[in-house]
Amino acid sequence: MINKAIIIPTGDELKSGVILDTDSPMIMQVLLNMNSNCTVIKNEPILDKEDLITDCIKGYINDETDLIVLIGGSGGGHRYSSSLGKDYTHSSIDLILNNKFATELYGKNGHLWSKLICGVSNNTLLINVPGPYQEAKAAIEAFKVAYEEDKSDLGSINKKMAEAVKSQYFKYKINIIMENKMQDKIYESFLTKILTKDKNKVIVGGFCPKGKKHEACLIYKELNDFNLGKSKDEYLIDYSLAEAIKKLSPKWIPIIGAAISIDGVKNRTGGIIGRPIEQYESADEEIEEISKGIYLLSFPGGPGVAYIGTINDGLQLKHMILEYKSEKYTIDEIINKLNEITDLYILVEDGSGFMNCGGIYISDDSGKYHETFNDKI
Repeated sequence: MINKAIIIPTGDELKSGVILDTDSPMIMQVLLNMNSNCTVIKNEPILDKEDLITDCIKGYINDETDLIVLIGGSGGGHRYSSSLGKDYTHSSIDLILNNKFATELYGKNGHLWSKLICGVSNNTLLINVPGPYQEAKAAIEAFKVAYEEDKSDLGSINKKMAEAVKSQYFKYKINIIMENKMQDKIYESFLTKILTKDKNKVIVGGFCPKGKKHEACLIYKELNDFNLGKSKDEYLIDYSLAEAIKKLSPKWIPIIGAAISIDGVKNRTGGIIGRPIEQYESADEEIEEISKGIYLLSFPGGPGVAYIGTINDGLQLKHMILEYKSEKYTIDEIINKLNEITDLYILVEDGSGFMNCGGIYISDDSGKYHETFNDKI
């Protein structure tokens, strides 16, 4: 019987609060269903660093602890691509356990999707579950069934947990594919370039319902009646652009992006992306699901991205965009990642500032297009 259990969530995004930990309460409930008198302790989230995770595990291994459950970091992650998150949970367990059972699940691209491990150290049972909620739920519920059948058969426990996670993986992929196809059927992207009344170039792009691309472009052509270059202040440039876009935008536009080129501006600015019905706010590097399956990432100094996909896609893009700012990635590499993820996206670069040409990249099922300020109107 499990009388004392430790739950250790891992992940930089959990530690920073970007992602809410919904796995730990769910796992705690499953453990209490196994033994209502069980003492369950949740450790604070651990950063994705192998030494920190290993030290945390070792600190809980003793005769009084019956079970340690680690959450997240079960994939191949950074071992396959520097754009992916760091996955150290299974390697940390490997360092600690001599006798263990492990099952590796691979995706069609050959990448390690999840490695689940089960073993005992000093009478403490160690298991890990993936970070995504449905996979974590399937894994811990399979653990409960297998443990109650025969707690000494670690091989069977590991096998049943892996089978449960694998089944969720295929359900998840099918659901995501279907949802994305539905969104692709609903929306298309549009892109247009305008010269304002005070002779400043503006590029506008976004998502619109299928069949309304031409109408959307005509609506934003009305920016040629606006004076948008009165101020050289970085905040006021973005604010004035956002207010003009908001004034023109119909309710059926879910995502809009715009960039403006104004001479004489010192720092990078003049790029916005978001929902046109909302009040303008400065970019804050967060990942926001603004509609079912449509995610938004906005960054001070750009670029900003909206796409159809998943939160995990967003985490990969966020990592690349942050590294882009230190010149480790190029815009072309970010666009290539977007092309891997989805057919429907928009990326906005700031249009103003020293040595800044800016532009907007869009994609839908009809093709991929981009506009920059180097091109003539």
